[in-house]
Amino acid sequence: MATLQELLDEVKRLREAVENLPARVRISGEQIAVVNGLSDVSEKLGLIQAGEFRAGNRIEPGDGFSGVRIAYPALSYGGNLYNVAGIDADTITVAFNSSDGSIITGDTEVTMSSDGLVFLESTLSRLRWVNGSALRSADLTKAAASAFSIRSDTELRLETGPDIGSGGSTDALFRIRASGNMILGAGDTFNIEGSSGSGIQIRSRQDVTLFGGQSGDDSGGSVQGWIYAGDSETTSFLFREDPALANRSQFDLGILASGGKYTMGSEIEIHGQGTAAGQTFISMSQSSDTPSTSDPSLDAAEVRMYYRAGNLVFQVFSTGDTDEDRYFYTRMSGTDASSDWIISTVAV
Repeated sequence: MATLQELLDEVKRLREAVENLPARVRISGEQIAVVNGLSDVSEKLGLIQAGEFRAGNRIEPGDGFSGVRIAYPALSYGGNLYNVAGIDADTITVAFNSSDGSIITGDTEVTMSSDGLVFLESTLSRLRWVNGSALRSADLTKAAASAFSIRSDTELRLETGPDIGSGGSTDALFRIRASGNMILGAGDTFNIEGSSGSGIQIRSRQDVTLFGGQSGDDSGGSVQGWIYAGDSETTSFLFREDPALANRSQFDLGILASGGKYTMGSEIEIHGQGTAAGQTFISMSQSSDTPSTSDPSLDAAEVRMYYRAGNLVFQVFSTGDTDEDRYFYTRMSGTDASSDWIISTVAV
């Protein structure tokens, strides 16, 4: 058992230790760390299973918040749900929905989802390509209640078929459909050209109509067909208004140095000379039957010419005491060929 003196010495030692304690726990400036954020504590945040991350102007959403919000469950804006949202003054500028994978920009003006890339027509929508100098090289543009335009600074190609990458030939169709008119602007031209060794076909399940000029344009217009004659383009046919008489059609065929030739099957040929030394004539195969008055129709203002059974025949429909066909003909072939012309009411 300790003596009284030993107890007094121990109390004295404890008293001195308490008096010296503040000096022993003093902290220097190097021992103090200021924590500005979680990253100053640890680089690992751990798993956050619910809640919201928000970075912005510190104003509550609904009171003018601008910034970025990441949340689960999803945030509601305009009746739509988004897990990631870029916001300006409480208005969505870009957002992402994790449930269906849709991405929207400009308060739903542009949406990318399983339905594709969708533009709201109430604004100007555009897909644009730019070059290395940030200058546009091509774009697709659609304005509300306006035309849809495709523009390119270089060649514009619309191709179909599974082999378009190698430029091979395919049987895939390329279709252009329009419920109204396809119109070129003033001074514009529209060319359809086949590459070397390729042809062009225009087919329609209904009528094909070509117009030259436009209503109210006194300058008139024409429909032209061109071919290459040698190394130069030359008009093959020209359909226009007769320059000598307004409101009368004129069809010019074969505007070439050697003239033109118009054929109807292999039965009729019309040859036009190109020079004074050329030939101009009409060649006809003989008719296998006598043309009737009713099929095709023939009236008193018309005359029909044909060649049949060695006879060159002019047929008219005569009106008088009796309505009847009359035939004015001459025998051109056979041993009974004659220079006489005969008028008859009997079919020849």
